[in-house]
Amino acid sequence: MGRTAFLTIILYVNIMVKKILCYAIESDLEFKKYEGTWFDISAVNFVVTDDADVWGIDTDGTHRLLARYRKKVFDTHDTDTALRNFRDAATMSKTRGAAAGTIDPSGALLSRMNIIDISGHKAAWIKSDGKVSHMKINNPVASGTIGYMEKTGTFSLPCRLTTYTRDNMEMFNDTIPFITRIDAMFKQLIPDAYALQYAAAHKQPEFVIGDTAFSTITANWNFRTALHKDSGDFERGFGNLTVIEYGKYHGGVTMLPRFRIGFDVRTGDFLAMNVHEYHTNSPIYTTEEDDAYNSTLPHPELTYTARNTVGGTERYGRLALICYLREKLKHCDANATQKFYKSINFNG
Repeated sequence: MGRTAFLTIILYVNIMVKKILCYAIESDLEFKKYEGTWFDISAVNFVVTDDADVWGIDTDGTHRLLARYRKKVFDTHDTDTALRNFRDAATMSKTRGAAAGTIDPSGALLSRMNIIDISGHKAAWIKSDGKVSHMKINNPVASGTIGYMEKTGTFSLPCRLTTYTRDNMEMFNDTIPFITRIDAMFKQLIPDAYALQYAAAHKQPEFVIGDTAFSTITANWNFRTALHKDSGDFERGFGNLTVIEYGKYHGGVTMLPRFRIGFDVRTGDFLAMNVHEYHTNSPIYTTEEDDAYNSTLPHPELTYTARNTVGGTERYGRLALICYLREKLKHCDANATQKFYKSINFNG
C-alpha cells in the first residue's frame, strides 16, 4: 500500500505527553479504494497506549493534527453510569454504510433474507411480496444514537430527540455530567475546533446536550468498524471517543491506517480524533483467560435486535461512545419540534 510510512516521536512535553509525527502512505484519494474493508493490527506501525498528541504529514506535505489521546481521565462512576444507561441504545442498525464492512450474506440476519445486488458494503433484497427493495442495506451492527437528530424525510419527522432518548430521559439526564466532562476534555485539548463547534451548536441551543458542544452521541456495542469516514457531523470539529469495557477482551484498536497509527482506547480514556480521516478497528477477540473471567460475569443480555448482530451474543462488551455535533441541526425549526413532541405527548 504505497510508500513506507515513517513514525517518529519528536518531542516530550513535561516528560508525560508524547508528540508523534507520522507520514501518510498514500493520498486520501488513493486510499478510498479500501473503503468498507477491514484491516487487522498489521495495518499500523505503532499503537498509542500513553498520553500523546499525534500529527500527520500528508503526501502533499500538509501538516495537521490527527488526534490527542489521554489515559484514565474519567472515573469509574462516570463510566459505570454510561455503561448502565447507554448500553441498550446500541440496537440493530442496517444503515451504517461503509463502516459496517463488506456484505456478509451468511450473517445471522442476512442469511434469512433473499439478498441480491451485492456491491461492496451495500445490498438490496427481495421482499415478501416478491418486489426488490428500493433501499439498500448494510451488515447489521449494534449501533444507535442518543441526543438529537435532524429532520428526516423518510418518516417526515422534524428535528428531535431520538426515540431511545425520549424513552429514557432519566437515564439520559443521569449521564449528562459525564458528557460534560468529555466536553471539557475536548475544550482543553482542541480549543480552536471546540470554540467553532460550540458556537455552531449554540446557534440552535434547543438541540444541544447540556452546556456542551455536542448534539448527539453514537453508541456502538462490539462494532468493529471497517474503513470509513464519519459523515453528518460538524466538518470543522473533532470526534470525541470514549470506550467502556464489560468483561475482558483484546483488540478493538482504533486505527488510522493511512498514517499507520492506532490507539488502544480503554475504559476511562479519551481520544479526540479527526474523524474525517479514514479510520477503522482491529479485530476484537478473547483469550482463554478472558473467556474464563467473562464466564463469571452476568451475561450482558442485549436487546433482541442487538443479539442478531456481530458480537451481540458475546459475554464481553466494548461500548464505544462518540460525541459530536450533527451539521444539519443548524436548519432546525424549534416550533416544528415542539408540535411534534405535543403530538406524541412528550413533555421532555
